[in-house]
Amino acid sequence: MGPPTLETLLAAPVHSRAPVLLFHPPGQPFTSPPLGLLYLAATLRKCGFTVSVLDACIERQTLQQALDVIRSLPVPPAVIGISCLTACWIPTVALLPALRRLCPGAKIVLGGPHVTALPEEALEQLGADYLVLGEGEVTFAALCRRLLGEDIAGPE
Repeated sequence: MGPPTLETLLAAPVHSRAPVLLFHPPGQPFTSPPLGLLYLAATLRKCGFTVSVLDACIERQTLQQALDVIRSLPVPPAVIGISCLTACWIPTVALLPALRRLCPGAKIVLGGPHVTALPEEALEQLGADYLVLGEGEVTFAALCRRLLGEDIAGPE
């Protein structure tokens, strides 16, 4: 059996109650929406996942304010996906230990241009659980299925 495709993932929605948080961390000089995370959110929702998106840049939140928002979620996230641009590398280095303390059971997944360009550095310096390189819609959805105990291929 080959790798999952988007069609395979959408064929059997998971209806998972375990939430996925997609996080655009603070500290970036940009004020445009994080389109990559929004594409991921749309794909995950079509697959049946419960998804929240926190854009700390657009909200102009500090790291502490963003962590307070995450702390206030009704159910802690099981998977946290973080978009990492080179411009936000330093804030992301500070972010991961704080996220680990706040959500100790969550799996942390990094993606984005910086991670794709320098994956070894990302793993070494940040200690994420997983990296998604390149375009991540299919890969991240398949990873979430696996992490949350769902069969990637869906029913036979």
